[in-house]
Amino acid sequence: MDLKKIRHAFYAMALGVVMTGPFAAKAETEVTLVQGHAKVGVGEDVFLYIVPQAMGWFAEEGLKVNLEGVRGSTLAAQILQSGDAQFATTAPEVVMSVRERGGSIQTMMAVRRQGGYQLAVPEDSEVRSIEDLKGKVFGAASLASGAVPIVKGMMSDLGIDETDYTIVATGTGGQAATALAAGKVDVLALWDIMYATIENGGVALRTMDFPIVPKLAGFSLATSDSFLEENPDAVEGMCRAVAKGVVFTRENPVAAVKMLYKLYPETAPEEMTDAAIEADANIMRTYLANATGSDASVPVGWNYPEKWSFSYDYYKLNGRLSDPKPLSEHYTNDFVEKCNDFDAEAIKTLARQR
Repeated sequence: MDLKKIRHAFYAMALGVVMTGPFAAKAETEVTLVQGHAKVGVGEDVFLYIVPQAMGWFAEEGLKVNLEGVRGSTLAAQILQSGDAQFATTAPEVVMSVRERGGSIQTMMAVRRQGGYQLAVPEDSEVRSIEDLKGKVFGAASLASGAVPIVKGMMSDLGIDETDYTIVATGTGGQAATALAAGKVDVLALWDIMYATIENGGVALRTMDFPIVPKLAGFSLATSDSFLEENPDAVEGMCRAVAKGVVFTRENPVAAVKMLYKLYPETAPEEMTDAAIEADANIMRTYLANATGSDASVPVGWNYPEKWSFSYDYYKLNGRLSDPKPLSEHYTNDFVEKCNDFDAEAIKTLARQR
C-alpha cells in the first residue's frame, strides 16, 4: 500500500478539505489578504474572511488565508503591488492610479455594489448642505482613505479650491467621534457602518450623501496580474469562498457576527446581551444593504462596467488620473461566474441552522 498517499489523504481530511476522489484534495496555497483598514470589525471583514474561515470554505478551496489590516486602501494596494500580499481590499481609483504609475493590480471582485462613503456632522451643526462646507475641516480615516479624492472631487465640482478647506486624519470609531465632539473637525468623511458604530455609542449625527458616490464603482477585492495568471484556481477559490460568505451573512447576520466574536474576542461587546449583539447585526445589515444589494439577478462580486467607465472618466476630469491605462486593464468579470458556482440555497439553509 502507498503510505505516501495515505499520509496525504489523512492530512487533507485534517484540514477539512472536501475530496472528490480517493486522493483528490487540492494542494494548499497560502495567501495574504490585506484590508484597507487597520482593525477587524463588523463590516466587509465578516463575509470576506470571518465566515469563510469559520465555515472552512477557504480550506475547501485549498487556501490558507492570512488577514492583515493597514490604514487606507492606498497602502493596501501598495502592499499588494509589492508582492507581500496576494489579495487586497481597495478602491477602484486606487487601482487606476497604481496602474497609471506602472503597477499591475486589478479588481477581480466587487465588494460593494454601491459606495458607502457619506459625510456626517453633529446633529446640531450649522452645516445643512454640502454648499456650507467651504472653510470647514474634514476628518477622514486616514489621508490614504478612498474618501479623500471623493471629497476633493466634490469640492472641485462646487467650485471650491483646495485652499478653502482642510482634510485631516481622525481614524475611525471612537477616535473620529472624539475629534468631531471636540471641534477638531467640522465634518467626517467616513462610511456608513462607521456612523452606525458611532451612533451606537450615543453620538447623534446627521448624514449627507456625496452626490457622486452612487455613480462610482465601489470598494473592491483586487489581486495582481501575475498572481491571477499563475494561480487562477486560487483566485477562483478565494472569490467563491467570499461569495458564500456574502450569501451566509445576508441570511443570518447574527450568526455571522458571533463568528467574528469567536475568532476575534476583542471585537465582542463588553456585555454580551441580546441587544448588544443585535446592534452589531444591524450594523452588518446596513453594510450589506449598501454593499451587496438585494437584487438576486446580479451575481455576487459583479463589477458594473458602467460604473467603472464613469469612474474612469470622472477621475480623469478632476485630475486624479492624468495618463491612465486603458479601462479594460483595471477590472475583470471573468471569475464572477465561477465565484457563484455553488448551491446558494444550501448556504442559506446552513445559515438559518446556526
